[in-house]
Amino acid sequence: MKLSTTRCLLGTALAFAASFCLSCSSNDGVAPPEYVTGKNVYTTEVDGDAREYIVHVPTGYDPNSATPAVLMLHGGGGSGEGMYSNSGWKEVGESQTILTIFPTALEYCYTNWLGQTRFATRWHSLNRSVFCVGQTLKDDVAFLRQLIAELKRNYNVDADRPSPTTWVVRPSYCPSPSR
Repeated sequence: MKLSTTRCLLGTALAFAASFCLSCSSNDGVAPPEYVTGKNVYTTEVDGDAREYIVHVPTGYDPNSATPAVLMLHGGGGSGEGMYSNSGWKEVGESQTILTIFPTALEYCYTNWLGQTRFATRWHSLNRSVFCVGQTLKDDVAFLRQLIAELKRNYNVDADRPSPTTWVVRPSYCPSPSR
């Protein structure tokens, strides 16, 4: 299997695993934070680490109506901000009234294909061999589950459709259906 196909499948599986938690969370009585139409940046703590994600709220969003959501994971070295600015998904979300979510991975030391040591954002994947010895890899599935729980508390997300039609994930290194 080609490396790009393997990376695409692993990234998609990571985010899809987190999507199973859609029907697990409930409102814990905490008032949802205010949001604005457009870009909303959130920081949440997971296992002692600050994790960041962006939620784009489309102009047509109605808090009284269940709204589909798209979760976009960036590739290695990328960021939620980069995906927000360059992926085109916030524009799709705006035109189709879809909440678009752009999380950011943590930065790790890794070894590139030339054997050089580098630091960049990386999603914790099954391929531990690329990470530098001694790295403590954080639980990205826990982050994505918490992100989803927060989305459900803060927005009227269509949680009755926990499927790829509601939670579409396409890491930036996967081929785009339009390309």
